[in-house]
Amino acid sequence: MERENRHFPSERALQEYLEALSSDAAATPESAERPLHSFAELNYRRDGAKKCALCTATVRHAIPVRAVHKDGATQDYPCLCTRCTEAE
Repeated sequence: MERENRHFPSERALQEYLEALSSDAAATPESAERPLHSFAELNYRRDGAKKCALCTATVRHAIPVRAVHKDGATQDYPCLCTRCTEAE
C-alpha cells in the first residue's frame, strides 16, 4: 500500500488541481471558484489545516483574504474561517 507523503501532494490531488485550472472558469460564477478551492485543497493536503487569524477556528481551506472597508482601509489576513470572512 502506497503512503501519501505529507510534504508533496498526491498524484490524484495534483490531477484534480490541474483539471480545475484547465476548465472553463468563465462559464458560471461557481466554476470560477473551483480553481481557488482546488488550490486550497492542495495546500491542505500538503500542509494540513490552519487557524483563523481572528477567532483561531480550524480552517481546512486556508486562503489569504484582503478586506477592503468602506472607508478605504485594507486589512490582509493569512487565513479566515467562513464566519469571519463574511463578517469582514
